[in-house]
Amino acid sequence: QQQQQQQQQQQQQQQQQNMNSGGGNGNGEGLADQQQQAAQRMQSIEQEARHLCQAVMKHFSSLNEETLKRIPSEAVKQTSFKLQCIYERLALSNPHVTFEFFSFWRSLIWKYLTSQSLPLKLFGWEQVGDIIDACRDNAPPPKAFIVSGAGCSFINGRYEFDPSKVDKYGFVQPNVEISYEMIIPFSKGPSAESTGECTDGE
Repeated sequence: QQQQQQQQQQQQQQQQQNMNSGGGNGNGEGLADQQQQAAQRMQSIEQEARHLCQAVMKHFSSLNEETLKRIPSEAVKQTSFKLQCIYERLALSNPHVTFEFFSFWRSLIWKYLTSQSLPLKLFGWEQVGDIIDACRDNAPPPKAFIVSGAGCSFINGRYEFDPSKVDKYGFVQPNVEISYEMIIPFSKGPSAESTGECTDGE
């Protein structure tokens, strides 16, 4: 009887282990499915937001001068600002979409600048300042700096932007510290060489 009880206990333990193992795999697969579904939902939301923005931009691009005169300039400014905010959010997953917005904004400004109405022209010039500021904020950092006259010869040279902080599209990754680095060769002896690294954190 004792042997039978031990065998039953071993069988129960084995069954429990099998259930735990199967449940773990199920939880892992379930988590992966949830992450995939969440990514698909986010992609669907981004596509809908982009289609909505495209419809708004198409509408404004089709307006003639007489219609623009009847639209308050503040409404146009706020619309452009909201579109910019949406595209900046979309740019986190695909930075190239911002070109779509800036192309529209540039053509809209040109429409105001070439109008025969003085108030529309003045608003167009006001928008020129806004788009320059926006371009300055979105401009990529320089690819490299050349340092000379630093006082120490090994500091002088070309500092390249850290390639590990660039995404697959060639843009700087969000929320990273901008840094530049230069590989400094130095020799420990007549025939031995190694490399050192210098990083500029600005």
